[in-house]
Amino acid sequence: MKDIASILSKVDAEEMLTKEDAVTLLNIDNQSKVFYELIAKANELSRKEYGDKGYIFAQIGLNSEPCSGNCGLR
Repeated sequence: MKDIASILSKVDAEEMLTKEDAVTLLNIDNQSKVFYELIAKANELSRKEYGDKGYIFAQIGLNSEPCSGNCGLR
């Protein structure tokens, strides 16, 4: 497994990540220190790109007809 620091350095240099890099990131234990380093980098990049802006998506709906999905839930 590659070192997370080398992958994050590639991100900082705007280099393309490899499949191996992606697999390494996906396999990080989400309760490890490394995971929080990854989250911090994601936060940094998101704020750099979008500032403190975000989107909220919400949907409220009411359908009085039977479900056409045939899933058996009624």
